[in-house]
Amino acid sequence: MTKDLGLGIVALAFSVIYLIEASRIRTSALGDSVGAGGVPMILGGVMAATATVIILHQLWLKRTGTFLPAKVSEAFETPGRTFAVAAGVVAMAAVYIAALHWLGYIPSTALFLAGMLAYQGVGPSRRLLMVPVLGAVVLFLLFDTLLGLNLPTGILGRLF
Repeated sequence: MTKDLGLGIVALAFSVIYLIEASRIRTSALGDSVGAGGVPMILGGVMAATATVIILHQLWLKRTGTFLPAKVSEAFETPGRTFAVAAGVVAMAAVYIAALHWLGYIPSTALFLAGMLAYQGVGPSRRLLMVPVLGAVVLFLLFDTLLGLNLPTGILGRLF
C-alpha cells in the first residue's frame, strides 16, 4: 500500500466520522435555512469526496502505472515555479474578494473562473466562456436559492 492510498483511506474514515458527528448537531428554532449543521455536512461531504478521489487515483496508478499527465508533474519538479503559480492564484483570489462587493457575485465569480482557466493554460475557446458563466450561475443558485445565503448583488443589483 502506498502512502497516498493509506492517507486516502484514513481521510475517508475521518470524513465519515465527521459526517456522523455533524449530523448530530441539533437544529435551532432561531437558525437560518442552512442550519447549524449545514456547513459541517457540506464540508464532510467534500472531505469524503476528496478522499475517494485520492483512493481511486492511487488504485488507478497501481493498475496502469501512470501517475500524472506530463504538464502537471512538470510543475512539481521546479519548486520556484510551483511557488510562482501558487502566488498567482492567491493574487487572483484577492482581486476576486475585493471585486465581490462592487461587481456582485455572478460577474465576479464568472471573471474569476475565466481568469483561473486562462491562468492554467486554457486558450480562447467556447469552454473558456461557458464554464465560468454556467459555473457562476450554478453556484449562485446553490448558495442563494437553495441555501438562502445573501450574496452581494453589486452594481447590477443596484440598477434593478
